[in-house]
Amino acid sequence: SQQKGETVAALASGGNRSAYGDRLLGVNLSKNKTSSADSYDDYVRGIQALGPYADYVVINVSCPNVKNIAASSDVAVLENTIKAVIRARNAMSDYRPPVVLKIGPDNDADQLRLIAQMAMDYRVDGIITTNTTRSRPQSLTENEVAKEEGGLSGPPLRDLALATTRDIYRLTRGRIPIIGCGGISSAADALAFAKAGASAVQIYSSMTLDGPGKAREIKDGLVDLLEGRKWVDMIGTDS
Repeated sequence: SQQKGETVAALASGGNRSAYGDRLLGVNLSKNKTSSADSYDDYVRGIQALGPYADYVVINVSCPNVKNIAASSDVAVLENTIKAVIRARNAMSDYRPPVVLKIGPDNDADQLRLIAQMAMDYRVDGIITTNTTRSRPQSLTENEVAKEEGGLSGPPLRDLALATTRDIYRLTRGRIPIIGCGGISSAADALAFAKAGASAVQIYSSMTLDGPGKAREIKDGLVDLLEGRKWVDMIGTDS
C-alpha cells in the first residue's frame, strides 16, 4: 500500500516502475493535434513529466491518426525530435528511462536506412516495429469501412510489420533491441517476429478481440513451438 507522501516512482525505485518484478510499464508519447508539425515540444514535456514513472518511454512518431507528425516522413524533423528527447532524458537527475522509438510500416528503403542509422548514432535504446498502416491491402479495397482514414491494425498489418522488423534488424546489425508489433494473434506469429529480429513482442488488436487471456495463450503456444529452445536463440534467424 502507498504511504502518505510517497510516489509510484519512489515505491518502485528499487525495481521496475511497474512495481512488479516481472513486468515493465511503458509510457507511449505522441503529439497533440494542435501542435505544429515540426515541433518536438510535446515529446520533451511528456518525458519530463512521465519519464520518472516509466520503465521505458516510447516516442511515437508514426501514428496515422495524428496528421501533424512531420517526423513520420521528414527525416530531418525526426532527427531533431530524437536529439531533443535524448537530451531531455539525459538531463533527468535521479532516473533516466530507456527511450524507444516507434516507427510505422510504410517507410521506404531509404527512410528505413536513415532511421536505423539515427537510432544507432543517438543511442536509442529500442525500436518498436511497427505502428498501424495507412495502406489498405487489395483484399480490403472493396470494404467501405476500409476506405475510412486512419491506421489499419490486426492481421492485414502482419506482413508489413514483419518485413519492417526484418529490415531494421538487418540495418542495425542486431545492435538495438526490437519490440515486434502488428498483427500478432498466435504463437506462430510471435515466433515469426522473433526470427525476424524481435527481442520481444506486443499485442493489441488480438487482445482486444479475444480478451486478456490471449497473452497466456500465445506464451503457452510458444513453449510448444520452441521445443526446449529459448526465445533468445531464435532472434534474427530469418533476417
